Amino acid sequence: MQRPMLQEKNMPIANQIADVIIQVAKKENTILSTLANEGIFHMPELAFAYECGKAIMQESSSIFKNVSFPRSSWECSG
Repeated sequence: MQRPMLQEKNMPIANQIADVIIQVAKKENTILSTLANEGIFHMPELAFAYECGKAIMQESSSIFKNVSFPRSSWECSG
């Protein structure tokens, strides 16, 4: 998924995530309009949330590149 806005330096994480969500919405709207003559507003909310989550995970290294997360006790040690 190509998002030139993510290339902007020092963009807040919230803006980067919002950009990913906007791009997913545009992509899904195009697909659903072509396949079913219905736009994104006919897509189940859970399906949209799933697609957004996948896209955020795919871009996680660029979105969260300067963020360190504390290791929690529930994580598997390995």
